[in-house]
Amino acid sequence: MNAQRKWAMAVTLVSLFVIAPSVRGADGSVTFGTQWWNQTHREAKFEEFRDIPNGPFLEEFVLLDSLRSGRFALFGQDALQNDQATTLLYRRSRWTAGIEYDRTPHNYSFITRTPFAEIAPGVLVVPDSLQRTIQENPNAATATLSDLLRSSPQFALGFRTDHSRARVKSRLGHGVQLDVIGNRRQRQGTKAYGFSFGFNNALEVTEPIDQTMVQGEARLSYLTKRVALEVAGVVESFQNDVDALIVDNPRRLTDSPTAGPSRGRLDLYPDNRTLRGSLKAGLQLPRRTALTIFLQASQIVQDDRWLPFTINTAILQPDTFALPGTNTEGKVNVLTTDLRLTGSPFARVAGTLRFRRHDYDNKTKQHLLGGQVAYDNTWQPADVETDPIGFTHTTLGADADFTPMSRVTLSGTVEHNRRERTFREVAEDAEMVFIGRARIRPGAGLELMGRYRHGDRELEHFEEGHYQNDAGQFIEQPTLRRFDVGDRKQEQALGEIGWAPSGRIRLSAVYEYLRNHYEDEDLEDSSATQLGLLDDARRTASLEASFDVSDRTELSAAYGWGQVCTNQRSRQSSTGTLALTDSANWSARIKDWFIYLNGQVTWHPIVDRLTITGTYELQRAPSVYRLTNFLATAVDLPTSKYRRQGVGAEAWYRVDPGFALGARWGWEQYDVTDFATENVPLIFPTTGTANAIFLGDSILDYKAHTVGLMVRRSF
Repeated sequence: MNAQRKWAMAVTLVSLFVIAPSVRGADGSVTFGTQWWNQTHREAKFEEFRDIPNGPFLEEFVLLDSLRSGRFALFGQDALQNDQATTLLYRRSRWTAGIEYDRTPHNYSFITRTPFAEIAPGVLVVPDSLQRTIQENPNAATATLSDLLRSSPQFALGFRTDHSRARVKSRLGHGVQLDVIGNRRQRQGTKAYGFSFGFNNALEVTEPIDQTMVQGEARLSYLTKRVALEVAGVVESFQNDVDALIVDNPRRLTDSPTAGPSRGRLDLYPDNRTLRGSLKAGLQLPRRTALTIFLQASQIVQDDRWLPFTINTAILQPDTFALPGTNTEGKVNVLTTDLRLTGSPFARVAGTLRFRRHDYDNKTKQHLLGGQVAYDNTWQPADVETDPIGFTHTTLGADADFTPMSRVTLSGTVEHNRRERTFREVAEDAEMVFIGRARIRPGAGLELMGRYRHGDRELEHFEEGHYQNDAGQFIEQPTLRRFDVGDRKQEQALGEIGWAPSGRIRLSAVYEYLRNHYEDEDLEDSSATQLGLLDDARRTASLEASFDVSDRTELSAAYGWGQVCTNQRSRQSSTGTLALTDSANWSARIKDWFIYLNGQVTWHPIVDRLTITGTYELQRAPSVYRLTNFLATAVDLPTSKYRRQGVGAEAWYRVDPGFALGARWGWEQYDVTDFATENVPLIFPTTGTANAIFLGDSILDYKAHTVGLMVRRSF
């Protein structure tokens, strides 16, 4: 939207929300103005999930009025921007209706380059002349591609999500209420996608996004003194208007069964539909006991048509192996049951018995394929059978709360979890969980809270056959244990302090610790032979404080610190055959930190007239990578550092009760040290034979300044 159109729309909207309501006698307010900003380098992080206006803006508005025996409210934010939100509510004595709309950008990069042009949704091409030149003279590939990439224009990489929601809530009488809700979410734009024609021909391309998610829901509830019932039905659909990604091979103009295809094709996310129904019931029983029942059943289906084995016309073998069908005919039935019996048999004791079962029953039939074509390059004959993965998670638990005195509350939980899976290397596992909690209020304004959790998950049996092919050869490391199904011991602790010694001072502090230790005791020496994620430890701490220095000055600040440390082990292989000896082992110890600090001071030099606010914010995220291997030849990766800080000031002067003037200033700096995201070349390697093309969406350091003038009108 150009500046003239923005100004015209701003004037129109301000007129609607200032002049017209004041004539009718409605209530509300509007804040608008103009803003200027600059940035040293066009790094998208500055506007990653927001749209910072450069010109007129309508920051917020509220309009309240009467209409036909009811009241309506219209309010919104950033009406001229890509991160706007608007809500309209209308209320009468027995029903309420509302419409909401918001949109959010997700900007990845503003400096992306690509030689591909999209001639149809999901079809990316390069000039035939370039493909012919490189096919006839492969040694010219680097120079030819470099010339093309240098002349490719820059463009923005990212997408926008538009969300609309409508709701009607009606009281039908005698404790009966009906809610009808409709949601529509649309996502459009592009994101980076890795595409490959083999190890020596890798591409980073733009994946076009055009997706629509629609949900309709109806809930009917009935409430009396002892009984609460709710019946709900939901219909959901996901539609992807770009169902396949077709990309030209820059190195070939014609298809070949040995040298590769002229283009490749990938199937993208299939359309699917979900039908869900649920029942909630609550019953108040004698002796301060209540029973809660939740039942939910849903079915998910998808029937997108299959693509052929390959788009490479020179590979003829798939013609003799017909596809076993036209589509997956995917169907999943999901059943969730949740039962809770809550009671308080004694004055200071309360408890809950819980049962929950979530059953993901995959009814998709198995399909047997005669082979596959990797990278649209080579026909690989083999029986490939699809696996309809499903699982069941059952939880039995008991909670108890004990209040020995008015200022002390003690709680405990015992829980047993059992998980069953199909087509996984671990079919079953079980976990016992113990949780203890305490909340103490030793004095006025002081509160202490602590929580501890211990979990011990053990797999029942590990099936090595899932890591082998039909010939009995390992295609995955036999001592690899994936963290989501492997043995695990978990320790978690949380402590929190809140203190308000007076009405002017408020303090709070939180510390949390979590450690997951993965060790399969069935291995002979799990400390030396197990591969995968061995353990991870997470520590976080935060402190918040506010201080009303006087009636004119308020201070507030917050500090947070977090650390994640992981130990991982794997095994390298130089060929297509797995290495099974410890001499090929390597380990990685990775530490990630996240630190934030923010503060705010608010000063009222002229009470009820002039308010000045200053803010400061700092975010730091360093990471350290320590690598070791059996041969002692491993080299650590360079340390990465991310830092973002900003300073802001805002002042408001109230001219009269319905009119105020404001001004704001902001400064932000972003610094990055990360070899993986800085100075990313368009073509790699930069010398020698090129084997990869990138989008060049490197992270850039930047400094940014913002200046704005605002007007607030209340009526």
